[in-house]
Amino acid sequence: MEVKAYSYFTSDNFFSNTDEAYMATLGIYGAVSNFSGYGWYVPMVLDNDNDISQISGNSVDSWRVIPHYLGIPETDIYYSTWSVLYQGIDRANVVIEKIPQMTSFTSGTSDQKASLNRMLGEAKFLRGFYYSELVRLWGDVPFKTSSSKAGDNLKGALTDRYEIYAQVIKDMQEAADVLPTALPTDERINKWGAKAMLARVCLLPAATRWLTTVL
Repeated sequence: MEVKAYSYFTSDNFFSNTDEAYMATLGIYGAVSNFSGYGWYVPMVLDNDNDISQISGNSVDSWRVIPHYLGIPETDIYYSTWSVLYQGIDRANVVIEKIPQMTSFTSGTSDQKASLNRMLGEAKFLRGFYYSELVRLWGDVPFKTSSSKAGDNLKGALTDRYEIYAQVIKDMQEAADVLPTALPTDERINKWGAKAMLARVCLLPAATRWLTTVL
């Protein structure tokens, strides 16, 4: 017996209205709050033992091993952070692909168009931000700007970091162009936040070298 699951959604039957686009866009922020992302691992483990903070002791706990530069490829925190950043990127790719295909994006009300443009800007910024963090932490990494689909080869080759930085800067510039200067909440990116992060990215050595090459 085959039964149609009425509560089952895919990117093909989602994005029918701005509310669904909003839910999909909020999902991209998951890596920011996720325990393996900015909820703990990135700011408190991967970026620790510096002139701001340090972790004392030397045990087998991953969160102590990594700041003391004793991590190995099999250390679980590396895989967890890597995975959650790529999860955010893939969600962003879905939103970037689907919102421009929505009827209300091109022929909706002015409020609908403004809202969807803002969400598209958020998705582009977050994709750029997550890639900038992957490059900052790992250097050359797999690079993908289309959403993952069944049958895709998810073990892509490494892409030169300078090529990735070109897309990061493009994404953040396009995001800053459409994002509002302020939002009702501080928990979502706005124009000045995007510009600030773009400036931070451009100060990183690899991005600086790329900018010098193309300008």
